[in-house]
Amino acid sequence: MKSQHKFHRKRTILVLAVILILSVTVVVMAKYLRSFEPVSGIMTSDKFYFTTDLLGDSTMVDSSGENPGSGYVYENVQEGTWNLYGGGAHEITFELRNYYDDLRITQGQIPYTVSVEAKTPADESGSSSSITGLATVSDHPTDPAGTTGSEISGALGSAGSEGKAVQEITLSIADEQTVSYDDGTEVIVTIQSTSPYKKIMKLHFLLYQVDTYLSYEIQDSVGSPYAELILMANSVGTESTGSVQPYLTWPKDLSIDNTNGLTYTYKTDFEQQSGMTDRNMQISRALRAKESESIYFFKADVSKNYSKQRTIVNKNDENHYVISIGQLSD
Repeated sequence: MKSQHKFHRKRTILVLAVILILSVTVVVMAKYLRSFEPVSGIMTSDKFYFTTDLLGDSTMVDSSGENPGSGYVYENVQEGTWNLYGGGAHEITFELRNYYDDLRITQGQIPYTVSVEAKTPADESGSSSSITGLATVSDHPTDPAGTTGSEISGALGSAGSEGKAVQEITLSIADEQTVSYDDGTEVIVTIQSTSPYKKIMKLHFLLYQVDTYLSYEIQDSVGSPYAELILMANSVGTESTGSVQPYLTWPKDLSIDNTNGLTYTYKTDFEQQSGMTDRNMQISRALRAKESESIYFFKADVSKNYSKQRTIVNKNDENHYVISIGQLSD
């Protein structure tokens, strides 16, 4: 009996000792974890968002992994190109933003510069010359005390700020009679953040003196569930040109957005592509002067890209404006 009692007592002491050791270990680890501070640049990463509404989703920059540190230059430059027609004066207003969406916002201040230059079309050797006085940038829309010139600077947000910040910038291009230029002249707007990281965005505008009643472009990308057709009318048309009310035709792996008011009235009174009767239509009304309208096409295959730069539409032999979206398939 004494032997068993002694055994039980030893076992009890052993269990209590194990519990005591575990308790001390937990307390020490908890104290260590409370006092531990991750080393900046190794255990954490800053989120940096400097965007413009003109470039859309492609402008998102999200630093990941190790913090690249102050002065880091992102290697990829976000760029976009637009065509401007007519030879008249142009004003394009766009936004600079310190965020990508409601949840992804850059904290603190982002100093930036915006500059603009105009270049003649490249000659046979690939060389071009600068054109003085053709284009300026301004931050007057939201800053009455702002500046106008070939280069301006400012800052989004302020030190310690955490909310969204927006700055409107206006690009002004003189008309061809004020500053002469040739078709294909390029105006380049360069936007650059200077801290905490350097990022560059470039907006390219190609100028053409020729006017057009109707033009269009298609914005799309691989992975996007839809392609966006953008219709642009410079005029309501005349007795000789007729109304600017184009016909659309598209392949069977695209589905037009039937909730758009422009897609209600279907027409079949022009030359049909084989097997395309259900995918030919005329928009329901004529476009107004200087009007831009969008129609979405939902893609059966998101790996396809139907993008197309701005294209002038001329009337065909049947006196119709016809726009084909994508490659037609049987």
